[in-house]
Amino acid sequence: MLGGRKLRTWLLEQGIEWDGDLVAIQARLPGCGFGVWARRDISEGAVLCRVPKAAILSRRTTRIADVLEEAKIAGGLGLTVACMYEATSPNSPWRGYFESLPAREYLPMFWAEPELALLAGTGVAERAQEDRELAAEDFYAHVPALCAQYPERLPAARLTLDAYLAAASWVASRAFGVDSHHGMSMVPLADIFNHKAAVVALAGGYSIEQAAYEHDGDSSEDSSDNEGSGDGQGEPAEGVTETQNGRAIQPVLEHRSNGPDALPAQDAGSDDRPRKRARITRGSLLGSAEGLQLEIGIVGACNAAGKEVLEIVAAAPVAAGHEVHNTYGELGNAELVAKYGFALRCNPFDAVHIGKAALVDAAAAALGARACRARCRFLAHHSELLEEDAEPFEVAPGALLSAPLVAALRVLFADAAAFSAWSSLDDALAGWPGSGTAPLPGAAAELAAAEAAAARARGVAEREAAGARVAALRLAAGKARLLADALAALRPLVC
Repeated sequence: MLGGRKLRTWLLEQGIEWDGDLVAIQARLPGCGFGVWARRDISEGAVLCRVPKAAILSRRTTRIADVLEEAKIAGGLGLTVACMYEATSPNSPWRGYFESLPAREYLPMFWAEPELALLAGTGVAERAQEDRELAAEDFYAHVPALCAQYPERLPAARLTLDAYLAAASWVASRAFGVDSHHGMSMVPLADIFNHKAAVVALAGGYSIEQAAYEHDGDSSEDSSDNEGSGDGQGEPAEGVTETQNGRAIQPVLEHRSNGPDALPAQDAGSDDRPRKRARITRGSLLGSAEGLQLEIGIVGACNAAGKEVLEIVAAAPVAAGHEVHNTYGELGNAELVAKYGFALRCNPFDAVHIGKAALVDAAAAALGARACRARCRFLAHHSELLEEDAEPFEVAPGALLSAPLVAALRVLFADAAAFSAWSSLDDALAGWPGSGTAPLPGAAAELAAAEAAAARARGVAEREAAGARVAALRLAAGKARLLADALAALRPLVC
């Protein structure tokens, strides 16, 4: 891994600029990657960095762009093959960039068995195994054939499965959707900004350039880049765009030519179905966005010479001496561990999902099958709450229950007298549950010990193992806190 001075030299050689009066690029800890810190107070709107699009690595800029075009390999797979090729080439224009990266991002698909065991019950360990299998499938489906077709340009001895997995881990944790031409890309310097929890809300006049993520018709778009098993269908959440396999990719913004009013608000009240069916949505489970503001935005622009660049702009004031963060999306710790290999100590986007079938089974056990069927018919007639593709049943920090969960609980566990008097969900939704917190001294002590051990760790392998243990324990502790809160909050509804 390059030291900070060598990395800064390479960035400048590529025409990548940053305001040295405002920000400093520094190593967080030896061997633990870089971060960006404010040298002095930063005002909202200040331009911190400029990255020429000519300096990014994409399937269009790689030296094997013609090979990928001929083979119709695009999307995350195309970028992964490009990264593998450039990272293993001693003459790559991006050599200095790849030398600044870890040998591979220590994602759960690389974790050892003792570390994966800490993820039991979270679903992340199973996902990690699936991620590795999907990545291997992609490699064997495409790379050996390319090496056979272009043996002089693509030497098989260099383009191995291990090299592909390393490249896939970089793409999974660092790629940005840039524009409709480049698509998913590696953006040196932009990927140095580390994550913080933030509510993703765009100011008027900006939008996400969705064309950077759309299908371009290439069959390879259906392949995963290496992570996740979601189908990637439907509209992405604002500020987070998903690849074909569910991987959240950091967005680049564009100016909206028609200003902040170009996109009218959707009419939430329109519903032409013959009978009333309540549509209860998640809404905001955070209560307040205080302390969760975005700190940077990445915007397409042109420099003084008329060349296309990406500008990294302060989206909020940052005090001198503080680290300047990006946000990778409104992600809970399970997603952060699965996608990036780390977890936050306190994550406002954590949530526990409660299975709908399990909730119905619990109601049947408590009230009897006949009473439960009547309540399920009521919910089916007046809502979509029990449909699997409807809003999930969630518990968020602070014992905040999602509206669908509260509504289902009120109906499923209502006593006979109250239930018989209801003619709609409005009758059933009489109030919200309180909150409660259960102390977790054992888990807290184990996590504190793991964090202390991580701070003392030396050497890459020891730091990776310690970091993985901290991430897994933070994930488990957060889920345990949420479940304890949920039990306390649910008692008034089901007892």
